Amino acid sequence: MLIREFHRTRKDGVNIFVYYSDENKYIQIKGNDTLFESVYDIENTKNEYFETDIEIVEEIIEQDATR
Repeated sequence: MLIREFHRTRKDGVNIFVYYSDENKYIQIKGNDTLFESVYDIENTKNEYFETDIEIVEEIIEQDATR
């Protein structure tokens, strides 16, 4: 499920919210193909967010021990 959670209030009084999936799925903005783990946006944004079926996979970066 897509979660919308209050993050903070800016100095100018505008509230900022964070959007994320509670099921570890990527989210998208309607009309945009970019996948996001989470998005911060202002209150009353015109952007429409939705949860995808694509699971977020943690990328493991191996370090070269010879350096």
